[in-house]
Parts: sequence; C-alpha cells; structure tokens
Amino acid sequence: MVKVNGKIVGRKITKVSAYIQQQNLFINSLTVHEHLNLQAALRLPSSFTKREKELRVKQVIADLELERCVNSRIGISGIEKGITSGEAKRLSFATEILTNPSLLFADEPTTGIDSFMAYHIVKVLERMASENGKTIICTIHQPASDTFEMFDRVVLLANGKIAFLGSPSEALRFYADVDYPIPAHTNPADFFIQTLAIVPGEEEKCIKRANQIINAFMKSKYEVRVREYLEFGNKYFQEQPIERGKTSILTLIYALFIRSIKQNLRNPGLLWAKLVQKIVMGVFLGTLYLQTEMNQDGIINIRGALFYYISELTYSTVFGIQTFLPSDFPLLVREYHDGIYPVICYYLSMVH
Repeated sequence: MVKVNGKIVGRKITKVSAYIQQQNLFINSLTVHEHLNLQAALRLPSSFTKREKELRVKQVIADLELERCVNSRIGISGIEKGITSGEAKRLSFATEILTNPSLLFADEPTTGIDSFMAYHIVKVLERMASENGKTIICTIHQPASDTFEMFDRVVLLANGKIAFLGSPSEALRFYADVDYPIPAHTNPADFFIQTLAIVPGEEEKCIKRANQIINAFMKSKYEVRVREYLEFGNKYFQEQPIERGKTSILTLIYALFIRSIKQNLRNPGLLWAKLVQKIVMGVFLGTLYLQTEMNQDGIINIRGALFYYISELTYSTVFGIQTFLPSDFPLLVREYHDGIYPVICYYLSMVH
C-alpha cells in the first residue's frame, strides 16, 4: 500500500511521480536539445503553449547543468561518439522532471559512472530537493562516504525488513548503540552493507546479526519517530494528488513523426538503401512494361502494373517500421509503460 500525503494512490502515483531507471535509453542520433524538445511535446499537456514548453526545456537544462552538451548528439557510449555517461545520466533526470513531478524515484543513479561523477549526480539531486522542494528516493549501493553523507535520510533493508531509517549521522549512533561501532577510516555505507548482507556459507550467523539489528531498530526512538510521522500524515494531509494534464493524440503522433524523420535523415545508409530500392523497382517495372500497346491486352497489363506498384508502395511503407523496431523496441516499451503514448501513435508516426 502506497500513500502520498496520507492518501492511498495506487496506480495514480504515476501522476505525481517520475521514475528514472538504471539504464539510459535514447535515440542516439538526436542532440540533447532535440531530445528534450520532443520529450516536452510528448509529456507536457496540451494546455502548455510552445513558448512555455521551450522555457521548461531551458529550465531543466540549467537545473541539470547540461548547457555544455546541449547541441551534442547523444550517441552510444563506447560505440558512437556522443555525450559522456555522466551527462547521459543527467539527461535521464532532465527527461523525467520535464513534468515537474513532486516525487522522484531513481534506480541506482550512480551505477556505471566513476565516484567523481556519482558525487556530482547526487549533488544535483540534493540541490533539486532543497531548492525545488522535491522528494527524491534512490536505491544506491556502496556510495563513497562523501556521497553517502549528502542524503537527508537513509533506509537500510535486510530480509525485506527495515533495519534503520533516519539520517546518516543517526545511523552511525544507532549502530554504536547496538554494539556495532564503525571502525575508523571505514566507509559507513560499506560497513552497513557488510553487517546486513547474507554471506554464502555463513547464512545462520548473518541472519542472526541482521535480525538483531532489525529488532533493535523496532524498539528504538527512531522507529517511534517514523510512526509519529505516519500518524501525522494520515491526520493532516487530506488532499488528493494533483493529476497531470493530457497531451492530444495528434500532438503525440506529430512529435513521434518528427523524431522518426530526424532518425531517417541522420542515417545515410538507410536513406541510400531506400533510394536504390525505389530506383531498382522503377527500372524493373519500366522495363517489364516497356512499349505496352494500348489495346485490350495492354490495358489489362497496365492495370496489373498499377496494382503491383501500389501494393509494393503500401507494403514497403507499412512494414518499413521493421527497420527501426529492433533498436527502438526497448525505448518504445519504456515510454509505453510510462504512459507517454499508446503504441498506435508510435506505429502511425513510423508509417512514411
């Protein structure tokens, strides 16, 4: 059961939240600015004017410090020249906060980047939380000590139960109180994971230690404070979350169409393949029906040629989506499940 402001929200939580997944998925041929403009067209409601959408894009670029790479192509790390992994992660955040959600879920935002960039990412999140009043919930494994200290609250989990919930400094005091003081010169996050992890071959010992910490937390003042927060929320927060506006179907199709056109234009190999295909088919049909006489048999032949030509154009256009679907499929699935557009809009935008 999930509550927002004391109210059970269920699936409606997507109306007030955003989810930044661990894997970055983009159209690699687009620039950062083009990507954000198209995402603004897809995500922001129709009540927003073009000027308002442009201002929102400009704002998130500034908030996520993407000015240096705004006109760079996204590319693919290690394969195609583009933005860095840290910039790609910040672009993922910029994409999701276009709708200005109150609640952000981030799945391991520091995975796959070095400690310096991880610190910078968390620093940006800290500023968003403090300056913009957003609640940001992250899953994170083994952060550096300076990165760990930036979090306002940490939740330590073991065996599906809460082993601690409070500030990083309170976690240090709590562990000392339950006879697990942190050794000098040790990263607190590493130590917490070591005490709660289940080591193969030492399952019984590890489970006993984890349960000891969990039980100590259940009897601590920190757990009492958590329950007081919950009771306060249930009592004083009675408003339903504000729902996002909707984007019109035509706007969705148009934005996706523009995106697919840019993909085509920046893929010269595909453009040449299509051009050669049409030339070859034209020469083939022209040669086949060259000098057709205008009699009864000739008219039947011309009708057959027209039928074949129209069929070839129709089927090559309709099934042309197969060219992009393998590479676009992961992004299509993500955007569909995020509720950005229905599949029919994607399909119609690709039929050209």
